[in-house]
Amino acid sequence: MNRSGLPFTSLGHDANGNLTSDSRWNYVWNTVNQLIMMTSTSTALGQGVSYQELSFSYDWIGRRVRKQVFNRASVLTPLKELKPKNCGTEVMKPLRKKIGREDCSGSGFVDLNIGTK
Repeated sequence: MNRSGLPFTSLGHDANGNLTSDSRWNYVWNTVNQLIMMTSTSTALGQGVSYQELSFSYDWIGRRVRKQVFNRASVLTPLKELKPKNCGTEVMKPLRKKIGREDCSGSGFVDLNIGTK
């Protein structure tokens, strides 16, 4: 048994060495090897685990800025949406001024999967 209580299955990896599947999750990575999505496997569903999908977004320097958790009943509306409390440190403040982004609304970060939000 693994940590999630499911029987151990083989682990899948992509050409870059990223984990693509285990007994609980399927993992999707973008072209710069950042985890962008996790979905429940059929093995997990067969063992009675409820379906979940996790989605991750990153800012232009590679920091994770959003995590959304979905279940089958809320495909369009996330169950949870987690964002950092502070989108940057004092070190980033001069750079945000230079590019004209003082706020942390999330409307200016680049999601490497789907383009500019």
